[in-house]
Amino acid sequence: MVSIVVLAHNNREVSRRCVASVLAHTRPAYELILVDNGSTDGTAAYFQSLARRDPRVHAVARERNYGVCARNFGFAQARGEFICTLDNDTEVGEGWLEALLAPLAEPGVGGTGVEGVCFDNAWAHAVQSWQLSPDRREGLRVDVLVGYCFLFRNLVAEIGGYDWAFGPFWNEEADFCLRLKAQGLRLEVHQAAVCHHAHATSARYVENVERLMADHDRLLRERWDDRKGELFECNRGTRGCGR
Repeated sequence: MVSIVVLAHNNREVSRRCVASVLAHTRPAYELILVDNGSTDGTAAYFQSLARRDPRVHAVARERNYGVCARNFGFAQARGEFICTLDNDTEVGEGWLEALLAPLAEPGVGGTGVEGVCFDNAWAHAVQSWQLSPDRREGLRVDVLVGYCFLFRNLVAEIGGYDWAFGPFWNEEADFCLRLKAQGLRLEVHQAAVCHHAHATSARYVENVERLMADHDRLLRERWDDRKGELFECNRGTRGCGR
């Protein structure tokens, strides 16, 4: 089973479209965990009404906005062998989950997604993939999978969830993905029927956002700089770098 975790702060109608797409187009066994992150527009009540009507749906409500790391509240409820993070402004199409699950049949694959990043030696984004072309059959190996649609093995009990030190956002996904890779797993981007409508919306809720991002960049480097030769795809010369 896959535990699909949708995090939302307001934008109830956007969440409706996301949830409708999941319910209409998801065939493998799943549970849908809806986390309301301190909304003030009735999103929490909407999520709770869905949970009352559909046993696959579970609602989690928090009293304030905890940022992107509030996905941890959904991870804590997840019962699936795999967890999928899905932003509420993302819509999925037919076959989306099958496409992301298929590579995980290989034990060496720890996570799949539709967008990813490889770092170079200076922690710059050496390559960023955005929806692979439909004719590509093999995955693209990356260092980080972007969290608006990111499927991974449920190892939260072993490695933890998103680190609150990276709240309210920025590099929480990178740190988590590098912890997956430190388990000897690889991360791959694959083509899937997923549409994402916005980027960097968390920034509008944060003061001094440039300083926050710089602080989190520094924290990520401090934690992982001594292992980049081991973990970064570019350093290992794999086909994920520069493609």
